[in-house]
Amino acid sequence: MMPAVQKDIPASLHFIDQHREQLVARVTSVDPLLDNLLQCLVLSEEEYEAVRAEVTNQDKMRKLFSFSRSWSRACKDQVYRALKETHPYLIMDLLEKSSSVSVGS
Repeated sequence: MMPAVQKDIPASLHFIDQHREQLVARVTSVDPLLDNLLQCLVLSEEEYEAVRAEVTNQDKMRKLFSFSRSWSRACKDQVYRALKETHPYLIMDLLEKSSSVSVGS
């Protein structure tokens, strides 16, 4: 028998897709994240500049996520690692909240 899977979250949904709304709302320091993503080649120079041109952190994160449709799983893993480096407490909080959600709910 297969274990029950949450119906609202597909099994293949990456952490950054799962927590997109919270990341947009709660990432407070976008520039170090962008620097990391540029260095590991997730973002091109043009994408980097486009995100930096936005005024608020929320707008910067929305712009960053607008590029996520073209990211492979490996790129999303890089974004996750960069977020873990630049915002470790936020990532821990999101992981704790998502692990406390029961599968049956």
